[in-house]
Amino acid sequence: MKGQKTLSLFLVCFLVLLLKINSLYALPASSKIEVSADRFEILGRGERLLAEGNVFIESKDFFILADQAIFDPRREILVLKRFQIQDLTENASLRGDSATVDLRFNQLESDSVLLFLKKQNIRIKAYGFEKNALNEYKAERAIITSCELDCEKEEFPPWSIEVKNFIFGPDELSKSDASKFRAGKFPLLYLPKSILMPKVSLPVLQERKQGFLLPNIAQGNRLGFGFQLPYFLPLTDQIDFTISPLYLTKRGLLFDLENRITLTENIKSVFNYRYIEDREKGEGNRWWLTGKVDVGLRENLDVHLDVDLTSDKVFLDEFNVGEGGFDRVKSRYLETFRRDVDDKTQDYRASSLWGQWFRGSLYSRISSTYYDYHGPNDEKTILQPLANFHLNILPFEWHALLPSFVFDYYYFYREKDYYGHRVSPKLELNYPFKFSYLRNLFTLSYTQNLYYLSERGNFSQDNLSSGFVSAEVSTYTLLKRSYFLPFGGPRDLSFEHVLKPFAILHYQSKPSRKDVPIFVDEDLLKDKTLVLEYGLWQFFNLPTSYNFIVVKAYQIYDLEKAKKSATSLPPEERAFSDLYLQVLLQGRRISARYDATYNFYGYGFKKHYFTITTNKVLIDRLNLQYQEDSAWKTRQAIFEAYHTFWQKLALHFYATRNLKLNQTSELKFELAYLHDCYLLGFGFTSTPKDTRFHFMVNLVGLGGLGTSSLAQNYP
Repeated sequence: MKGQKTLSLFLVCFLVLLLKINSLYALPASSKIEVSADRFEILGRGERLLAEGNVFIESKDFFILADQAIFDPRREILVLKRFQIQDLTENASLRGDSATVDLRFNQLESDSVLLFLKKQNIRIKAYGFEKNALNEYKAERAIITSCELDCEKEEFPPWSIEVKNFIFGPDELSKSDASKFRAGKFPLLYLPKSILMPKVSLPVLQERKQGFLLPNIAQGNRLGFGFQLPYFLPLTDQIDFTISPLYLTKRGLLFDLENRITLTENIKSVFNYRYIEDREKGEGNRWWLTGKVDVGLRENLDVHLDVDLTSDKVFLDEFNVGEGGFDRVKSRYLETFRRDVDDKTQDYRASSLWGQWFRGSLYSRISSTYYDYHGPNDEKTILQPLANFHLNILPFEWHALLPSFVFDYYYFYREKDYYGHRVSPKLELNYPFKFSYLRNLFTLSYTQNLYYLSERGNFSQDNLSSGFVSAEVSTYTLLKRSYFLPFGGPRDLSFEHVLKPFAILHYQSKPSRKDVPIFVDEDLLKDKTLVLEYGLWQFFNLPTSYNFIVVKAYQIYDLEKAKKSATSLPPEERAFSDLYLQVLLQGRRISARYDATYNFYGYGFKKHYFTITTNKVLIDRLNLQYQEDSAWKTRQAIFEAYHTFWQKLALHFYATRNLKLNQTSELKFELAYLHDCYLLGFGFTSTPKDTRFHFMVNLVGLGGLGTSSLAQNYP
């Protein structure tokens, strides 16, 4: 009876104290607490309560493990021995040998603790640790790293940042009196308080602190040896600049500038500018300006800006090194904005401003685009879609019909030839229906294009109009059959075969006017169109893999071209189009795709595209591609391999071979040593015009020196 009373009293007291805890590691209080231990005891005259042996305190948001817990209810002090506090909401833990918790003021003190932030993969070994009522974490000395740490030993990890008088606030900003960057136990770099390692992913370090970043090294036979030392300059916690001069022994000083503004998660921008006076090649000033802006005003209203301008497109490939190099800038944009940039070999760079708003079935978009052209044609003849308004009332159900409405307005400008306004309303009706085993869709639409020319060019009128009617009927069905091995064979070898034959008949009337300005691809249509597309999908499903093999074959028959004499037309203008074939294999260890086109009028196979990718078959990853296109007169092969030896050495090999010219377009080789918390590597890239060497150092959670596919894939 006495044991039951003691246990009940202890549990009640423990429940009271835990409900008073706002957090032991910024943990929220919970109304449902469970406490268990091997032994409970009242000490003294009931002044203290003892729980010993496998002490376990649990709620939905956190749990505490300890060998021993002593509670003083009068002073509301909790003493933990060999403890671990796990925050389930923040995915973080705090453990140590002993700690004293003052529940009245939500304070915790310990001689030494290990704080592990799992999301950031950061560990902090803190000595003289204290957590106060303001949720500030203080330490007389702290060792910060992403490497494994032994809480009971003084040994240093492979790399770490050691700080003194360290304070980590609830807003994830920190400060300290001094910092040392260590490799093992040897200090490599001493940092005063004013430059505490800026622009790193460690939340316990000040991300907005002024100072130098890790340097970059570049080397190539066209550029020479290059050294870049970026300098981080914050104006506020939301606005900063990174200034990165890169000196190249053969080309001079290349200047890089990056500006970041982050007001909220939905309001942010990044701009990059690089510039060089390339006088050694006699090409004068060369530069590249690029940037992106996202402004999310509401859940259904947002505005975006993309800027991409350059002095010449060769500049992007020739100087693809350093902080402002094309590949590195592209990776940052994809990570930050989920938007790509135009390929560096493209003839034009597109800059766009657009905003979009939607509500229910209504979608609208306003945009403006400018093409910075560097191709072989006259730049003054390039059409610039300086203004576009798009309004779309998406299909909504009206009786058995699904009506929709699209309205497009463009303003095109160019210095030479015609330009002006294009207005295009389109009304469409969709009628889905079933007939026996067939699933069908009938679509009818009318489009009216209006042209208001500011500059006529060769046209005799300022105002032109053209309209046409479109109709389409599509139908398909699904035919299934399952195959099993006889006599109860292995179930994994059974499969399902699905056939999906389909046909689409498309009709478009002759436009009411042929001689219209060519502003968009639709303006190229001059004659009546009546085509039949037909084909067959095939799906092979395994019990463990849906759509294991997918095969699609289709062709287009032009009924209008069939009326003309076949002998008077070139092969590509005859009734039957090429036969298109696609085969897709999707497995856990291997995937492959094959595309081909076959012409029936003498050309035969015009295109072959084959790619195969393996995962953990002989090597970690293998990718092989073969492309052949007789229309573009290209034939090339791509080989890429990645493998890890002894779980420590990683090898990456990439080669592109132009089989027409019998020439290697690009060859890349990289070798790296992989540690749990750092990467060291070396590599080179060779093209017919240049050979570049690079070195890689990547500290997990901190970033590093150099860029490579190995470093990007490394955690």
